[in-house]
Amino acid sequence: MGKSGFLLIDKPLGPTSFDVIRTLRKKLGIRKMGHAGTLDPLASGLLIIAVGEATKLLPYMNTDRKTYLFELSFGTETDTDDREGSPRSTSPFCPSKEELENCLAQFRGTIEQKPPRYSAIKIQGKRAYKKARHGETFDIPARTVQIYELTLCAFDQQNRIAQFRADVSAGTYIRSLCRDIARAVGSVGHASKIHRDKIGAYSLSHAVAPDDCSNNNFCSPVDFPDNWTPYEINEADQKRVLHGMFLQNTLAPLSQLLLLHRKNTPIALAQAEGERINPKKVFPSWE
Repeated sequence: MGKSGFLLIDKPLGPTSFDVIRTLRKKLGIRKMGHAGTLDPLASGLLIIAVGEATKLLPYMNTDRKTYLFELSFGTETDTDDREGSPRSTSPFCPSKEELENCLAQFRGTIEQKPPRYSAIKIQGKRAYKKARHGETFDIPARTVQIYELTLCAFDQQNRIAQFRADVSAGTYIRSLCRDIARAVGSVGHASKIHRDKIGAYSLSHAVAPDDCSNNNFCSPVDFPDNWTPYEINEADQKRVLHGMFLQNTLAPLSQLLLLHRKNTPIALAQAEGERINPKKVFPSWE
């Protein structure tokens, strides 16, 4: 099957998330890959790629919190809410730094946000962006999202550009956030740059460009604890787990999710349940 593990990729502007996977498949000669959290073609930054047996861990990863650096350009709102879309409305007004700072409080905490029309959200079984491309009339309902932190990092009033840092929940659209901030100060605008810096505990500081990626860049989930706790087992227990048998629980707290490993090689994802440790996902081919 080839190597298994996580690849932390610094996605450049331009390719889709699947384009990155396509590049890595050719480069590494490994077919089985998936990613945790899509990035639009016009967004750059951290993309987590699960390879081989590690794809079984994707549903259990903590990707609920993400950090973005982004740029809002005032003056033009587009139909895609980014710089590639067609102009939908314009405004000569650009707020002062004080006006911009004062409006941010309403976007912190729990908010209702309407996703962009050009998004992958399904409306009556069809992707919103496909309906938008076909000129269909439709409405996307607002969704509840969390904005844990929102900070104005820099503001160039002359060039009508503001730079922000935001820590948000999964499902938050930075494009929508830019659109709504601009409207809140009495102007219009769009996202001109979006860069993802963190996903959960995973940071861009450990990432490499797709073209620079090699077998030496694999990260083990043993070294990157997530929603699981690494738990080393002996050879006898390894054989039991690989045969689908439970282990006696002598140490783990009730309901704790454990990543069973033998000499840093993942064996299974398991659940501590009372006196038992029950395997949930077994990795017989992890290399």
